[in-house]
Amino acid sequence: MSPDAIFVDEAIANLAAIERGLSQAAAAAESDGIHAMFRHAHSVKGGAAALGLDALAELMHLVEAVLDAARASGVPPDAAEAELLREALRAARRMLMRDGAGSEPLAQALAERLRQHVLAPAPRPGGRVCRIAVQTPDADAVTAQVVGLFTDVAGLGEMLSVDRGTGGE
Repeated sequence: MSPDAIFVDEAIANLAAIERGLSQAAAAAESDGIHAMFRHAHSVKGGAAALGLDALAELMHLVEAVLDAARASGVPPDAAEAELLREALRAARRMLMRDGAGSEPLAQALAERLRQHVLAPAPRPGGRVCRIAVQTPDADAVTAQVVGLFTDVAGLGEMLSVDRGTGGE
């Protein structure tokens, strides 16, 4: 069996494991299920990248990002997120059957929806989204400090995105 065929078999098994995890999302938060789904997505992404299947690797990177947000918050994907992830898993399977090709318009549109979800996620139940804007000549240093703050202070929250805009100047 060729390495590509082994990858396809393992990737399909990983996608099925993610789908099973999504079906058990309520229990997933309590049982490391979200972490397991993230690891499965990471395995598919890594294998796809190693084989030069860039569209598949990018799609799985976006799946990882959605799962990472759930992992960081401890809140499993809600129904809308789970359906978006299932769509991505179906698209990934189609890509695997086409040697990782992702040029179909539906796959591109799905990737864009995932990208938008990652950049502007809906607030989680019991939480609120706060925007922190700091203008400084050294934006990278401030960003590192804010990210560090969220990492160091348990329970403070999670960093949803970092906007490196110029502030209109």
